[in-house]
Amino acid sequence: MTWIYTISDIERDTGIAKDRLRVWERRYGFPLPQRDETQERVYDEDQLLRLRLIKRLLDVGMRAGRVVPMSLDALQREVEAVTTPVVARVAAQEDQALLAHLVSLVKATNRRALHQTLMQIIAERGLSDAIEEVIAPLGAQVGEFWLSGQMAIYQEHLFTAVVKSVLIQAMEQQPLQANGKPPRVLLATLATERHEVGLLMAESMFAQAGCERLSLGPSMPLTEIVTACLAVKPDIFAISFSSQNAPKEVLSQLRQLRGMLPAETVMFSFAMLCTTSLKLTLDAIIFRISTATSISLSCAPLISTALISSNCSMRSSKISP
Repeated sequence: MTWIYTISDIERDTGIAKDRLRVWERRYGFPLPQRDETQERVYDEDQLLRLRLIKRLLDVGMRAGRVVPMSLDALQREVEAVTTPVVARVAAQEDQALLAHLVSLVKATNRRALHQTLMQIIAERGLSDAIEEVIAPLGAQVGEFWLSGQMAIYQEHLFTAVVKSVLIQAMEQQPLQANGKPPRVLLATLATERHEVGLLMAESMFAQAGCERLSLGPSMPLTEIVTACLAVKPDIFAISFSSQNAPKEVLSQLRQLRGMLPAETVMFSFAMLCTTSLKLTLDAIIFRISTATSISLSCAPLISTALISSNCSMRSSKISP
């Protein structure tokens, strides 16, 4: 057994705060770190896998007191129970073989073939359908493989890098609206959101709709978002976040943002509706800055890897300051 992960490594990988790990250690007897020569906590691979699974179950509403003491096998069964129905339902039956092939390319680190195949799928299906039918489901499967230890971090990072490259290349090929001035869209993520793929998927939807886009990228402080909105004066501001953010924290940040933006700003959620035991997680919030702006977006997943369902819809969401 190799003890190679520091408490900082665990925090970065899982998103579980160091203080929380120490509390669990005292309260539940897990995790069980060793001490290195400098008396720092170090963890092995099995504990990292358990903590990933624990974080996933906490994100869907389970209590720490229930899941932290669970064995690795029990955690895997619980995660499979809440995720398999969603992942299985994402892709059409005829695309399952295609997804299996794409996963094999990721595992083989065949970057060139993965990039070429995804670009070919976009050319054949169009950007929106390619995201909804292939890229998002593939992201779900890669996320589940990584979560369960069946895929290494470097493989997941390779997948992310290729998808970013593919989406950026595909967006550059989308023309702006021909009639009149195209709507200007500003995009960002919450300050606590490190993932950019969901943001790129959201931007892709606007690109296909012929919008002019300006993305601020991930991890954007609220004050900077507001400053950018006032400076750029977009017609629409879209904010993307994944299910790895705690729902209470997301709602708190959205309320703060709502209070900092002009009163006439209209907020819409672009949401994925999951009909399993998973809780509803909003994947993007769209702020309509200009009430004169009208834009039609096809229903599409604005996600990173976690909560995905083909049963999604656009709906309005009122968030009070």
